[in-house]
Amino acid sequence: MFIKVRRTLIALALVAASSMAAKVAYATDSGGGNCSSGVSISPSSIMGVGSVGSPMNLSGPMPNGFSGAVSYSVAGVPLPMGLIFNSQTGAVTGTPLASSTATVIINVAYGAQSCQFEIVFAITGGSTPCVAGVPTSTSSLVSFDSTFASDGAYDFSGQLASSSYTGAAAGPNGSLYVAASEGTEYSLTPTNSLTHVYRFLANGTLDSTWGNSGVASIDISALATNSERPSDVLVLSDGSVVVGISSTTFGSSMTVELKLAKLTSAGALDATFGTNGLANIASGSTSIMMRTFVEGPARTIYVGKSTMTGNYPNMVTTYGVIKLSALGVADSAFGTNGELATSSDVMATDSTGALYVGGLTSSTPADAKVVKYLPSGSIDTSFGASGEKVLSTSSGSGAESLSALVVANGKLSGVVGARGAIVNNFPTYETSLFRMNTSGVLDASFGSGGIALLGTVGNSIRDIAVLTDGSAILPVMIFASGPPSWEFTAMTADGTPVASLVTSLADLKSGTCKLSDAAVVVTSAGLFVAGLSFPSGQGNPTSHIFKIALADFATGGSGGGATTTTTTPSSSATTTTTSTTVPPPAESVVLGLPRAGTPLVANDSYAPGDDVTLTFSGFESGEFVQLIVASTPQVISSGYANSQGVVTLSGKMPANLVAGNHTLAVYAPGRGVGFSQPITVTALLLPATGLSGAGLLYGWAMLMILLGVIWHFIGRRRTRA
Repeated sequence: MFIKVRRTLIALALVAASSMAAKVAYATDSGGGNCSSGVSISPSSIMGVGSVGSPMNLSGPMPNGFSGAVSYSVAGVPLPMGLIFNSQTGAVTGTPLASSTATVIINVAYGAQSCQFEIVFAITGGSTPCVAGVPTSTSSLVSFDSTFASDGAYDFSGQLASSSYTGAAAGPNGSLYVAASEGTEYSLTPTNSLTHVYRFLANGTLDSTWGNSGVASIDISALATNSERPSDVLVLSDGSVVVGISSTTFGSSMTVELKLAKLTSAGALDATFGTNGLANIASGSTSIMMRTFVEGPARTIYVGKSTMTGNYPNMVTTYGVIKLSALGVADSAFGTNGELATSSDVMATDSTGALYVGGLTSSTPADAKVVKYLPSGSIDTSFGASGEKVLSTSSGSGAESLSALVVANGKLSGVVGARGAIVNNFPTYETSLFRMNTSGVLDASFGSGGIALLGTVGNSIRDIAVLTDGSAILPVMIFASGPPSWEFTAMTADGTPVASLVTSLADLKSGTCKLSDAAVVVTSAGLFVAGLSFPSGQGNPTSHIFKIALADFATGGSGGGATTTTTTPSSSATTTTTSTTVPPPAESVVLGLPRAGTPLVANDSYAPGDDVTLTFSGFESGEFVQLIVASTPQVISSGYANSQGVVTLSGKMPANLVAGNHTLAVYAPGRGVGFSQPITVTALLLPATGLSGAGLLYGWAMLMILLGVIWHFIGRRRTRA
């Protein structure tokens, strides 16, 4: 089983190249783009519409007000393959060799005077669309669970074919939430788009009790000129669901809004949250991003955002965190005027509501660091050195960046990348993992003093999935020719890279559709990967969900264990139980656990085979917890505590339990903590058939005693006669 963190990007400046392309009829303007020092260009943005194999000729912008001859340069995202840039005029010419929906920024500058010229490409053709089919992976460690959608892969098709995956999260009872943008994304014909949140059952079918036949819909604006792009999904401790949405309206100018939408546990907009279920985060600026939102205490929500100001290459990015109440109201006492200024928007929380935020030092080169804040927004000075822990993971000259954080098994884990060489127009990163306790002390049992070097990867790692023993799955997006490729590597619990997944990263494909972007999600039913496959030629992106297992995952180190799922039908519901290879503790450990102040269960008497369900608090956010029955300890269920440290577990009393006194316990093996309660197990009343051995002799003995009693009363009645 795994704990997972996912960082989400809603780029309001670009929204997504595809979304801009979908609104081509409205994406132009009359000049005066992102400029400084009183200068302008005309136009400030254009569409680059074309097809593979057909020549293109795009003129550069007309500079206005510059003090001298301007220069032109490409910033960031490169031109599509086959196109040539003229640095003297800003023109783009050539014949495209592959399809593209890239958005390219051209810098127009003279001294301190500068503007940004934007080209949104919509180049189609060049290959046959991918076709979904049998799931495969390049790694022999990956297997697909055929209990999910018959072959381990669910492909969005039919009425879901126009849904474009954007994020996913684990739900209760093995369910999976998937957010998608619905509408004519990746098209040149503008129509209204909206947000869908799907809830899948563990077997890959839509949950008919959620929303409308398994789909909850959110439509911020019904205008054809409006585009909505949802981000990741956050499932709160009360079962309600929060999804981030960027809403962009196109016209003579582009306006954007960042919103959080909250759905009830039944899939309807929660009218008590914000205004009719929507809370405003920011609006108006095309340079604001919302990257992360996590749950705080009492179902509050921390929202991380970033704001970019200035022009390339002198752009400045500032970060902040906003805290919303359970009703979607911003906490004005949090930070300064309701916003906590931070040096990053990478965040995680623990069961106390403390907030951990990644950042950078002011040194050259910069080192990554973690800062801990109390729920009030003040720095927790007991953490690390005066509230922050500096991580110097690399001896190289590249600046470090902290790209992922998660609290798992009671400890804080994260990913740090030190920027290296440029390959295929994108930087590589020397990547390390760290593990520390919630006081900021590095775990000496992990790597070298709490920091483990993974190696050089093709891009910054933005996700981390941590196993119960500390092993980790690390997704990587690889950029080369054509669409990006989503792949993953792994590290064992002691900080040793899994050799076969370092020399050759694992990918996932459905038929010929290879994942380009995805999230690792874990439910009580197992490990899921949900994502999007970008086309290398014609056609729309395709969305897919995989249910996988990793055989011998922790080769060369302590294992994470495979997960198995057993579905037991009953008259009213389907019960999903999860077993792992994480063993139970020794009997002495279980018997030594403190007695729970509040009983774990109200009923302290059970028979073998009886169902056991409990909800209990007192654990760390995301902590792995086992439900154990002893004398001889047996794990009958396991799961993860939510962000409030509350865990719900369901299992069955083992059939081999003997009658007598036993102990029921909840136990977190990561920290070795738990609680216990004495219980009594009564003898199982066996049916008339199937007895053998001692049971058969016991039955005959009882029969003879019963006959003796009967004859005794018959004899007494005869005497009276």
